[in-house]
Amino acid sequence: MVAKRVLGVALVLVAAFGVSFAGTAGATSPATIDSSAKAKDAAKQATVTLADLGAGWTVYRRASGFGKVSAKSCGLRFGSPLGTGDRGYTGPMFEDAAKRSYVYSFAYVFPTEARAKAYTAMRGKPKYIRCQVAGDDAAAKHADRKTFVKVGGSSQPVLGGPNGLEAFYEESAGVKAGDGTDAQTADYVRYTYRHGRVVFLIYVDTGLPQDAAAAEEMTTRLSAALDAGAAAINTRLSTRRF
Repeated sequence: MVAKRVLGVALVLVAAFGVSFAGTAGATSPATIDSSAKAKDAAKQATVTLADLGAGWTVYRRASGFGKVSAKSCGLRFGSPLGTGDRGYTGPMFEDAAKRSYVYSFAYVFPTEARAKAYTAMRGKPKYIRCQVAGDDAAAKHADRKTFVKVGGSSQPVLGGPNGLEAFYEESAGVKAGDGTDAQTADYVRYTYRHGRVVFLIYVDTGLPQDAAAAEEMTTRLSAALDAGAAAINTRLSTRRF
């Protein structure tokens, strides 16, 4: 099925780009991430767990842990406080019962709140989003030349609020139809949250149902899972000193 094919490409994107924790060899810049034991624990607590999502989800891929930021990452540019010597934490990836939707998350702990704010501000910049989407599109086409990834057209959610959402963007993915037009079959949504000096990213990749009622049900279910995950992370971080 086309949706399955495009979601398979999405998993290639995670492996190739994700938030670019690739452990790339070569020169590194001075670390700007808090690497203390307490900060590392906070980073682990700042990713989504199976319990956060509730029933209907299973572990698709285990947490890969801490990794260095790739020198090719868009996240090193556009005023970002990150350097290639920095490490972020990659949590598990979860799959829904329909094997259509995937939720996964990443976390950084910055030494100051100001640096955390600088990072979330960078992730909301149009230049960063265009850079990231272009990289994802290139990776998709490398895996399957008939696929595409482009900037999505959904409305911007309200930033701020109790869960600390500070940046958001959406990618539309699909394949070229027989007449040469783009046929969207999947959505990749990228949420950036901040809790003090901790930044956590929650990504949602989903194939689009053909049925309107099924699409509405999926949107409601994913929104609930996303809100529950972000709220649970904030609760865990509120109980820790780091």
